[in-house]
Amino acid sequence: MLLRGVVNDLVPCEVRDFIFSGLNRMHSRVFSEHTITIEENEGISTNEVFNAVRIYLASRVNTDMRRIRVSRVGKKTENMIVSMAVGEEMVDSFEGTDFKWQLVHNERLLGSGLNKSNLKQLQMQSFELNFQKKHKDKALNSWHCWVSVDLHHPSTFDTLTIHSELKQTMMDDLARLIC
Repeated sequence: MLLRGVVNDLVPCEVRDFIFSGLNRMHSRVFSEHTITIEENEGISTNEVFNAVRIYLASRVNTDMRRIRVSRVGKKTENMIVSMAVGEEMVDSFEGTDFKWQLVHNERLLGSGLNKSNLKQLQMQSFELNFQKKHKDKALNSWHCWVSVDLHHPSTFDTLTIHSELKQTMMDDLARLIC
Protein backbone atom coordinates (compact mmCIF):
# COMPACT_ATOMS: atom_id res chain seq x y z
CA MET A 1 0.00 0.00 0.00
CA LEU A 2 2.84 2.39 0.77
CA LEU A 3 4.47 1.66 -2.58
CA ARG A 4 1.17 2.23 -4.39
CA GLY A 5 0.78 5.63 -2.70
CA VAL A 6 4.32 6.67 -3.62
CA VAL A 7 3.84 5.54 -7.23
CA ASN A 8 0.47 7.35 -7.45
CA ASP A 9 2.06 10.56 -6.14
CA LEU A 10 5.22 10.51 -8.28
CA VAL A 11 4.20 8.86 -11.57
CA PRO A 12 1.65 10.69 -13.76
CA CYS A 13 -1.52 8.70 -14.44
CA GLU A 14 -0.84 8.64 -18.20
CA VAL A 15 2.53 6.97 -17.61
CA ARG A 16 0.99 4.50 -15.13
CA ASP A 17 -1.77 3.67 -17.64
CA PHE A 18 0.81 3.13 -20.38
CA ILE A 19 2.94 0.86 -18.17
CA PHE A 20 -0.04 -1.14 -16.90
CA SER A 21 -1.55 -1.52 -20.37
CA GLY A 22 1.82 -2.81 -21.62
CA LEU A 23 2.01 -5.27 -18.75
CA ASN A 24 -1.58 -6.39 -19.44
CA ARG A 25 -0.80 -6.90 -23.14
CA MET A 26 2.28 -8.94 -22.27
CA HIS A 27 0.28 -10.96 -19.74
CA SER A 28 -2.45 -11.65 -22.34
CA ARG A 29 0.07 -12.85 -24.92
CA VAL A 30 1.88 -15.08 -22.46
CA PHE A 31 -1.25 -16.66 -21.03
CA SER A 32 -3.43 -16.50 -24.18
CA GLU A 33 -6.13 -14.55 -22.40
CA HIS A 34 -8.25 -11.68 -23.57
CA THR A 35 -9.99 -9.07 -21.46
CA ILE A 36 -13.08 -7.03 -22.23
CA THR A 37 -13.38 -3.90 -20.08
CA ILE A 38 -16.85 -2.52 -19.42
CA GLU A 39 -16.55 0.89 -17.80
CA GLU A 40 -19.25 2.44 -15.63
CA ASN A 41 -19.43 5.59 -17.74
CA GLU A 42 -18.89 6.40 -21.38
CA GLY A 43 -17.81 10.02 -21.26
CA ILE A 44 -20.50 11.82 -19.28
CA SER A 45 -23.14 9.17 -20.00
CA THR A 46 -23.90 6.04 -18.03
CA ASN A 47 -22.85 2.84 -19.79
CA GLU A 48 -26.00 0.70 -19.98
CA VAL A 49 -23.91 -2.43 -20.57
CA PHE A 50 -22.22 -1.85 -17.20
CA ASN A 51 -25.60 -1.70 -15.46
CA ALA A 52 -26.81 -4.81 -17.27
CA VAL A 53 -23.66 -6.71 -16.27
CA ARG A 54 -24.07 -5.56 -12.65
CA ILE A 55 -27.64 -6.94 -12.58
CA TYR A 56 -26.60 -10.13 -14.36
CA LEU A 57 -23.75 -10.82 -11.93
CA ALA A 58 -25.92 -9.98 -8.90
CA SER A 59 -28.13 -12.89 -9.92
CA ARG A 60 -25.06 -15.15 -9.89
CA VAL A 61 -23.45 -14.11 -6.58
CA ASN A 62 -22.86 -17.09 -4.35
CA THR A 63 -21.86 -17.63 -0.74
CA ASP A 64 -18.48 -19.09 -1.73
CA MET A 65 -17.22 -15.62 -2.57
CA ARG A 66 -14.84 -14.12 -0.01
CA ARG A 67 -16.42 -10.66 -0.15
CA ILE A 68 -19.97 -9.73 -1.02
CA ARG A 69 -21.37 -6.21 -1.28
CA VAL A 70 -24.75 -5.72 0.43
CA SER A 71 -26.88 -2.59 0.21
CA ARG A 72 -30.41 -1.35 0.51
CA VAL A 73 -31.84 1.63 -1.34
CA GLY A 74 -34.51 3.62 0.46
CA LYS A 75 -35.90 3.26 3.96
CA LYS A 76 -39.04 1.43 2.89
CA THR A 77 -37.19 -1.25 0.91
CA GLU A 78 -37.09 -4.50 2.84
CA ASN A 79 -35.00 -6.48 0.38
CA MET A 80 -31.26 -6.09 0.39
CA ILE A 81 -29.27 -5.93 -2.83
CA VAL A 82 -26.42 -8.42 -2.94
CA SER A 83 -23.66 -7.89 -5.51
CA MET A 84 -19.95 -8.30 -6.16
CA ALA A 85 -17.51 -6.36 -4.03
CA VAL A 86 -14.69 -4.39 -5.64
CA GLY A 87 -11.74 -6.66 -6.37
CA GLU A 88 -13.80 -9.84 -6.12
CA GLU A 89 -13.68 -12.37 -8.95
CA MET A 90 -16.41 -14.70 -10.16
CA VAL A 91 -16.26 -17.50 -12.72
CA ASP A 92 -19.37 -17.79 -14.86
CA SER A 93 -19.91 -20.64 -17.30
CA PHE A 94 -21.64 -19.82 -20.57
CA GLU A 95 -22.26 -22.53 -23.16
CA GLY A 96 -19.49 -24.67 -21.65
CA THR A 97 -16.93 -21.86 -21.54
CA ASP A 98 -15.62 -20.30 -18.33
CA PHE A 99 -15.54 -16.52 -18.20
CA LYS A 100 -13.91 -14.76 -15.26
CA TRP A 101 -15.49 -11.50 -14.10
CA GLN A 102 -13.84 -8.95 -11.81
CA LEU A 103 -15.12 -5.62 -10.51
CA VAL A 104 -12.27 -3.09 -10.65
CA HIS A 105 -12.04 0.33 -8.99
CA ASN A 106 -9.90 3.01 -10.64
CA GLU A 107 -8.96 6.47 -9.49
CA ARG A 108 -7.74 9.21 -11.79
CA LEU A 109 -6.69 12.77 -11.17
CA LEU A 110 -8.28 15.41 -13.36
CA GLY A 111 -6.91 18.88 -13.85
CA SER A 112 -3.64 20.47 -14.77
CA GLY A 113 -0.76 22.35 -13.30
CA LEU A 114 1.53 21.70 -10.41
CA ASN A 115 -0.92 22.95 -7.80
CA LYS A 116 -2.58 19.86 -6.33
CA SER A 117 -5.56 21.92 -5.16
CA ASN A 118 -6.56 22.25 -8.85
CA LEU A 119 -6.67 18.48 -9.23
CA LYS A 120 -9.85 16.50 -8.67
CA GLN A 121 -9.98 12.81 -8.01
CA LEU A 122 -12.33 10.86 -10.27
CA GLN A 123 -13.42 7.43 -9.07
CA MET A 124 -14.55 4.92 -11.66
CA GLN A 125 -15.55 1.29 -11.66
CA SER A 126 -15.38 -1.22 -14.45
CA PHE A 127 -16.02 -4.88 -14.98
CA GLU A 128 -13.30 -6.95 -16.57
CA LEU A 129 -14.27 -10.10 -18.43
CA ASN A 130 -11.33 -12.48 -18.90
CA PHE A 131 -11.41 -15.54 -21.13
CA GLN A 132 -9.16 -17.75 -23.20
CA LYS A 133 -8.17 -16.33 -26.56
CA LYS A 134 -9.91 -19.12 -28.47
CA HIS A 135 -13.29 -17.99 -27.03
CA LYS A 136 -13.02 -14.38 -28.22
CA ASP A 137 -15.74 -14.73 -30.88
CA LYS A 138 -18.14 -16.32 -28.40
CA ALA A 139 -17.56 -13.51 -25.90
CA LEU A 140 -17.95 -10.72 -28.45
CA ASN A 141 -20.81 -12.18 -30.47
CA SER A 142 -22.84 -13.39 -27.50
CA TRP A 143 -22.73 -10.23 -25.39
CA HIS A 144 -26.54 -10.07 -25.28
CA CYS A 145 -26.58 -13.51 -23.65
CA TRP A 146 -24.33 -12.65 -20.73
CA VAL A 147 -26.25 -9.48 -19.97
CA SER A 148 -29.66 -11.13 -20.05
CA VAL A 149 -30.99 -11.68 -16.56
CA ASP A 150 -33.02 -14.44 -14.99
CA LEU A 151 -34.76 -12.80 -12.07
CA HIS A 152 -36.03 -15.36 -9.60
CA HIS A 153 -37.95 -14.21 -6.55
CA PRO A 154 -40.03 -16.36 -4.21
CA SER A 155 -42.94 -13.91 -4.32
CA THR A 156 -45.60 -14.34 -6.98
CA PHE A 157 -48.90 -12.60 -7.56
CA ASP A 158 -50.53 -15.60 -5.88
CA THR A 159 -48.54 -15.08 -2.66
CA LEU A 160 -48.66 -11.28 -2.73
CA THR A 161 -50.85 -9.78 -0.03
CA ILE A 162 -52.68 -6.98 -1.77
CA HIS A 163 -56.28 -5.94 -2.40
CA SER A 164 -57.72 -8.19 -5.15
CA GLU A 165 -58.90 -5.30 -7.38
CA LEU A 166 -55.46 -3.62 -7.24
CA LYS A 167 -53.79 -6.96 -7.93
CA GLN A 168 -55.98 -7.50 -11.00
CA THR A 169 -55.26 -3.97 -12.24
CA MET A 170 -51.52 -4.58 -11.90
CA MET A 171 -51.75 -7.91 -13.71
CA ASP A 172 -53.76 -6.31 -16.53
CA ASP A 173 -51.16 -3.52 -16.85
CA LEU A 174 -48.32 -6.06 -17.00
CA ALA A 175 -50.19 -8.08 -19.61
CA ARG A 176 -50.54 -4.95 -21.77
CA LEU A 177 -46.81 -4.24 -21.45
CA ILE A 178 -45.86 -7.73 -22.54
CA CYS A 179 -48.15 -7.72 -25.59
